[in-house]
Amino acid sequence: ESGYTLRSLENVIHAFPYPIYTIGYGGNADKDELRRIADINGGIFIDSSEDDISYILKNIFNAEM
Repeated sequence: ESGYTLRSLENVIHAFPYPIYTIGYGGNADKDELRRIADINGGIFIDSSEDDISYILKNIFNAEM
């Protein structure tokens, strides 16, 4: 296993006032961790198994422009 943990990045995420949108994709996604990351700055967690994921992503990107 490699990469960063939420604990090691939490202060960095708090330093920036931008929402983070996380997407759970595949069976190995840690959905609780992704939800916690999204919640730090008011972002959104999206489960990719939802039927309307393309609609959700389209709304997110249109809202941020």
